[in-house]
Amino acid sequence: MPLTPSRGGPLRVAAPDAASVVNALVGTPYVGLGRTRAGLDCYGLVLLALGMAGYRAPYDPMIAPGSIRRVSQGFAQHLPEWTQCEPREGAVALCVAGEAIYHAGVVLAGGILHANKPRGVEHVRLKDSTFFNAEFYTWL
Repeated sequence: MPLTPSRGGPLRVAAPDAASVVNALVGTPYVGLGRTRAGLDCYGLVLLALGMAGYRAPYDPMIAPGSIRRVSQGFAQHLPEWTQCEPREGAVALCVAGEAIYHAGVVLAGGILHANKPRGVEHVRLKDSTFFNAEFYTWL
């Protein structure tokens, strides 16, 4: 199915509604380097959720858990390909501490879907403290 620009947002294809994507992924266990519904890390979740919701996202096998520095460097090398935006459906939420990017999620169904070690995939309110220093981006 070809990608088409959505009005005022990232490119989309026809897909299930965002709430269906959230419901399908909440509860998935956290697995480092996980890229399937069997287990996901935060970046694997971003890739899978955006794809399921019909949004484009880059794939970079270098963005993987292991150290905050490695994750941060992986995201930072791609920031020129991203456009900073206000929180909106399909935006990627990047958690920032100083110059380090240490966590990622995706805005869907009015909240942020993210994966973490203790709880796996969860959907939190947009203003949740977990994403207090979040910056939001869409990928071109």
